[in-house]
Amino acid sequence: MTESNEPRWLAWARRVQGIAQTGQHYTENGFDRERYQQLAALALEIIDAHAASMDASELTELFRGEGGYATPKVDVRGVVFNSRNEVLLVRENLDGGKWTVPGGWADVNVPPSENTEREVLEETGYRVRAVKLLACYDRRLHGHPASLFHIYKLFFRCEVLEETPVESPQGDLETGEARWFAEEDLPADEEMSIGRVTNKQLRRFYEHLRHPEWATEFD
Repeated sequence: MTESNEPRWLAWARRVQGIAQTGQHYTENGFDRERYQQLAALALEIIDAHAASMDASELTELFRGEGGYATPKVDVRGVVFNSRNEVLLVRENLDGGKWTVPGGWADVNVPPSENTEREVLEETGYRVRAVKLLACYDRRLHGHPASLFHIYKLFFRCEVLEETPVESPQGDLETGEARWFAEEDLPADEEMSIGRVTNKQLRRFYEHLRHPEWATEFD
């Protein structure tokens, strides 16, 4: 199994936070609830002591919305190829204008394939159909920057239903320009929003395009 290269303190803090969150959800004992709350505060202290770019109030806000049994978050991404075997990338406004495949957090009550198709439409204006799950990756194991949350990444290969946008993007605040890239012109990792997708992954997906018989990859 591939090992994560994230710092051990982050894995420990995330685990403590998950235990605290799940415990608070299930316990009916007031004393236990207080202990779980103390564990949650300890997780925040650990992260705050190491993550210099974030302050305690920001961390508290991030975790305040987390409730119930602690589970990984799900990120869905559309790997869209056109008839010229070019891949569709968008600029990520929240990451300095770097490139990524369109996508985002999975919404509740929406199948992952439909969620992906909608993300592509909203960010690029292209109507697409998801035709294959290329990969289900554990974000920690594939060269992405460390994240406070444990995340599963689902990459769907998508076919373009029309070669020109059928409607304008809906003014997505997170992404800007959409552009088609040939394989030989893919942005380097320093130009990629590598929290979302890496150059290595894009090249792997091109291999899947050439080998449609390959099975879905998963961790």
